[in-house]
Amino acid sequence: MQTFLKTLERLKSIDNLIKLKATGSPNELADRLGICPSHLFNLLKLLKEFGAPLRFDVSANSYYYYTNFKLNLSFNNYLNKN
Repeated sequence: MQTFLKTLERLKSIDNLIKLKATGSPNELADRLGICPSHLFNLLKLLKEFGAPLRFDVSANSYYYYTNFKLNLSFNNYLNKN
C-alpha cells in the first residue's frame, strides 16, 4: 500500500511541475523526486496511459502538456467494521 501511495504522490508532484513548466531535464526531475531516471520514465509512461498529452520542450528544458489536461487522482480508504 505504501508504494501505491508514494506513486500517487509522485504523479501529483510531476503534474504540478509540468503545469508550472518547471520540471527541468529528466535527470533533474528524477533527482528532485529522489528516484532513478528509469523509474521517472515509468511514471511518465503511466501519465500518458492516463491520457496526459505530454511532450518535452528542449528550449524550455521542461515537460509540458500540449493540450489541456487535468490529472484526477484520488484514493479512498474504507475500513469495513464487522
